[in-house]
Amino acid sequence: MKVAIEIKEQIPDCEIYSLYMDIRVFGRGYEELYRTSQEKYGVQFIRGRLSEANEKNDGSLLLRVEDTLTARPMRLTVDLLVLMVGMCGNTELAEIADLKVGCDRFYETAHTQYSNNYSARTGVFLAGTATAPKAIAESITDGRSAAAEIAGFLATKVGSLSPFESAINGHFASQKQVVHQ
Repeated sequence: MKVAIEIKEQIPDCEIYSLYMDIRVFGRGYEELYRTSQEKYGVQFIRGRLSEANEKNDGSLLLRVEDTLTARPMRLTVDLLVLMVGMCGNTELAEIADLKVGCDRFYETAHTQYSNNYSARTGVFLAGTATAPKAIAESITDGRSAAAEIAGFLATKVGSLSPFESAINGHFASQKQVVHQ
């Protein structure tokens, strides 16, 4: 939506179609941004599937789209086609760090409302888009919250671990400090 608005501000007489399968506007101001993009900038949202895109002789693109709300096939002629996908979870660390993954393929937190930076594994903290799609501002806030949680966690460990010990897959690895003179 932001990109569509920026394009309309640069090229006011262009037409913008946004084909979508699912729109989720979350966070403060995003619902208003969605409405503004339609009402003020004329962005046309079509819930549909792109089935085909072919180049015409004049260099434009002919799109064949199924409007899934009306079950009607549509044809759109456009000069530019931008393909974007929704955010997907990355589960590469699940097995290595013994993390739980939800049905949405994002990491599960210890509790979604009260401990959203804690994982089910002690000492492993989660932040940002590791747990769900988030806006940049929310990811930054989440990262700061995780940093505070980590600082609190480490403060409770003072005296029980030396600065040269760390936990790796439940096993403590110790290093000796070497001082060269």
